[in-house]
Amino acid sequence: WSVDNFELDGVLSPCQNVVVNLVTDIYGSEASWSIIDTTSGFVYASGGPFADVNPYNVALATHIDTVCLPTGQYFEFRIEDSFGDGLVDGTNTGTFNAYIICPWGNNTILTGSGANTYGSATNPPSYDSTVFELTCLVPCSAPDSLASAVACTSADLSWSSEANATST
Repeated sequence: WSVDNFELDGVLSPCQNVVVNLVTDIYGSEASWSIIDTTSGFVYASGGPFADVNPYNVALATHIDTVCLPTGQYFEFRIEDSFGDGLVDGTNTGTFNAYIICPWGNNTILTGSGANTYGSATNPPSYDSTVFELTCLVPCSAPDSLASAVACTSADLSWSSEANATST
């Protein structure tokens, strides 16, 4: 059978590309990641578990995924190891890097390697996680100069920002 004369309707929301770059250890079948909308709980993207790579080969253990997420929303990025030892197999150490592709460069969400921050092999799974707002606002660097005038009940601060930066 076939379909003819159909219409797709809706509103295209602005989105920004997010890249997840994961290099597993030998046990890729233990590793997975997800990006979840913190308001609705909707899983926008996920990856893994991946194939085990034995003998180890970095090229085969590398997994790069790109997803376009709605701007201005909050998401949780979470990387998990079901065995609990993180991206470590005793010989090889894996890495991960999640970032937003922005016109001015990459805006890092979370990066790491080896053991995960939360959980352990005795209390699996282990994971790393962070909540981030999907935005490409120009990061504010340290002020060029900072001055203060302190009185008994008040303080005035002043500074000079780099060109085109927004200071608050």
